[in-house]
Amino acid sequence: MNRKQIGQIGMIASALILSLELFSLKILQSLDKITGEWETSAWSYLTYPTSLLALLLVLIVFVVSLVLYLNGKENL
Repeated sequence: MNRKQIGQIGMIASALILSLELFSLKILQSLDKITGEWETSAWSYLTYPTSLLALLLVLIVFVVSLVLYLNGKENL
């Protein structure tokens, strides 16, 4: 497996994880509604350290995968 393929797999995986985070945001919001306090905007959840860390990790993996994909060679 060459770097271009690894970069492509990394970009696809990070995009899937990011979409999973967006879908789980609705679950988090509904759990917060039970307590009576919930954020109305998705950007407000970035004030939570775990949400911010998850987003940053996914973005870092995506950028590294993009660099691998763009700088990788087709054939070794």
